[in-house]
Amino acid sequence: MHSLNKITNDLNELCSVNAPMVALNFDHGVFEQGSIDCPRLTSDEVLKLAPLAESFLKTTTRSHKLGFYGEALLKAFLSCHYAHPMVADNVPIRLQSTTLGEIDFLFLNNKTQSYEHCEVAVKYYCLDTENLAEGELPALWRWRGPKKIDSLQNKISKSFAYLSTPSGLEAETQCLRARGLSLPVKKRKLLIWGRLFLPMRFFFNESLQNLLKLTSTSESTIRTATTLGAWIVWSDKELRHTLNSWSHASFRVCEKLEYISGKDSEVWLPLSQIEAQVIKKQSQNPTAEIMLQARGLPFEFIFILSEHFWPLSC
Repeated sequence: MHSLNKITNDLNELCSVNAPMVALNFDHGVFEQGSIDCPRLTSDEVLKLAPLAESFLKTTTRSHKLGFYGEALLKAFLSCHYAHPMVADNVPIRLQSTTLGEIDFLFLNNKTQSYEHCEVAVKYYCLDTENLAEGELPALWRWRGPKKIDSLQNKISKSFAYLSTPSGLEAETQCLRARGLSLPVKKRKLLIWGRLFLPMRFFFNESLQNLLKLTSTSESTIRTATTLGAWIVWSDKELRHTLNSWSHASFRVCEKLEYISGKDSEVWLPLSQIEAQVIKKQSQNPTAEIMLQARGLPFEFIFILSEHFWPLSC
């Protein structure tokens, strides 16, 4: 069960502080820089959204999954504040017995008498700096998930993939008509909320202004005001020593559903006391990701990545 206080804090992070880090329009097979047609919310507006988000979470058995939890929060946000009313969500696109994809949210543009299809996600990517030249802007493929299997480039490429064939487009039309939705889909957007993580050593050697430049990918896809975190491989003793040198810093280990905004906890520990928890988790699962929330550092979140996927040279 998710408390209203937690839902409110996470909504505030997604909707008022951290607008989408990626907003792309998709037209005739091509992605272009886009925007979101709704305002950033005030604290009072977020507070009013929380009960609606809570009601959406009660309708799914998968609210313990970060992706589904985040999607429910975004549904509450967009259904109330997007430029057009939401008429459907989570519509599976099937061709015979094969599921080709899903429409996350569908909005009705009354002016054009057409639909707008929005794909949304809450994602966390870490910068892979292996062989990255000094001064080079990172390409999208360098922003990778904690296990390196996923990347921002892959996420974008796979979005709307079923529309690449006439049969996929026809399947979408038929699935919508089966729900009584007979107007054409004329606009499509991909909206990704979340956080980007840079190697921790960057924060000790560069100004925040220079770090933000790293999010200006060569494709100019990522919003430059995106919230930054740090990532570290725990076996990097030099960086752990640097962390320990910040005597005023304190930490806590996050649960998966605390990735969005953390937790206003009363218990904050020095890194020396956190180490035992990290070592225990990694002994149970050497490939596990671990998120720390920090106070007293230039960043609020630290991703501890497995050296199985992230060698120290990255």
